[in-house]
Amino acid sequence: LKSEIIHIFFSSRGFETQSPSHLATVPPSLLLLTSKSSKRPSERICILSYSSGACLALALSHFIREQRKKIPQPEKLILCSPGTITNDQEWNKRATSLARKDVLVVTHSEHNRTDLETRRRTYLMVSEPLVKELRGFSQMSFLFGADELLAASIPNFKEACRRAGIPFTMTVGEEMCHCYPFIPGPDFPEKRSAMKKIVEQIKTD
Repeated sequence: LKSEIIHIFFSSRGFETQSPSHLATVPPSLLLLTSKSSKRPSERICILSYSSGACLALALSHFIREQRKKIPQPEKLILCSPGTITNDQEWNKRATSLARKDVLVVTHSEHNRTDLETRRRTYLMVSEPLVKELRGFSQMSFLFGADELLAASIPNFKEACRRAGIPFTMTVGEEMCHCYPFIPGPDFPEKRSAMKKIVEQIKTD
């Protein structure tokens, strides 16, 4: 498999404050980087990202669509535990139940003494539009841990993909946590299985 890999790192501080507006500069920056740095056309680009980075991958596809220019969407989006929430009652019910099992997302919030209501409003402003309208996107693959709070978004993504007619896969790791395929340190079977699927998806035309 011959490919060019571009690593992109960003600050997620915008998700921790009441003013995430600086993140609006990320999608056009990503578009510029991929178009200028890669020798491959956009339709041969696969974006793999996780957590807040998965939100930004979604935002990039939204940005491309809203530009209404002849810019092709990336061939594939592989999104692990995208940090998205919605404001519907069913999502809130699922999230409330999952919060009792979550060992990373909820614990991280409490450890940093974040105003959870402010955090919720901020995430809604940034992420809710990303979940609802996926029209015009290309292939999508999702990975979630079954025991993470953000798994509450699984039915929302399934519905949005079906409504938009987008081919997608959904991998849910039983008893797994947020971003489990990318947890550093020792290997374990679920992590190994998820990474194998990711590699296969990248290789598949």
